[in-house]
Amino acid sequence: MEKSLDEAFNWLVLILTVIAGALVQIPEEPMAKTIFARSLISPLLVLVGIWLWSYLAEKEEYQVILKSYAWFYASFLFLIYLFMFVFIAAPDIYRILFVRPGGGGAGLGVPLAILGFLIGPFSVYTLGIRPEYRITYKGSRILGSLRLLGLLYASALMTLFPLIMLLIGDFSQLYRLIYG
Repeated sequence: MEKSLDEAFNWLVLILTVIAGALVQIPEEPMAKTIFARSLISPLLVLVGIWLWSYLAEKEEYQVILKSYAWFYASFLFLIYLFMFVFIAAPDIYRILFVRPGGGGAGLGVPLAILGFLIGPFSVYTLGIRPEYRITYKGSRILGSLRLLGLLYASALMTLFPLIMLLIGDFSQLYRLIYG
């Protein structure tokens, strides 16, 4: 079953790459293209590096840690790409969800996005991926402990936190550039 999970992850990375390529091409302004390229491509390189490292690791415990970390990280990227897609493809929905009426501050969608980041990827992993990995990696300490998985999840989120902060700054700049 590990092989099918690995193939699913490979497909996920491919899909994320296609989405990133498409999103970078959408904006017409060079500044917007730069912002999108910086915020889409660099995290993908990190993700691919982590996934490849999991194949090079000799100890099974390292493999499962790196693969689990990669699944969390990819899930976060998927949510970020979804956010960026809404920003580009449905700017009115973006404004309704993420910009407070009258400008200044965050809209009601921000708490929902934060909740999605905190609950979504962890739930998908623990309910869908973890059971399969527990079959493959029977002696894994990390898979047997939700606390250790929670720490791994938090470390993946903290790795992306600087990117998210850059995105917020870039998107506010991009929003002003596009919408005045």
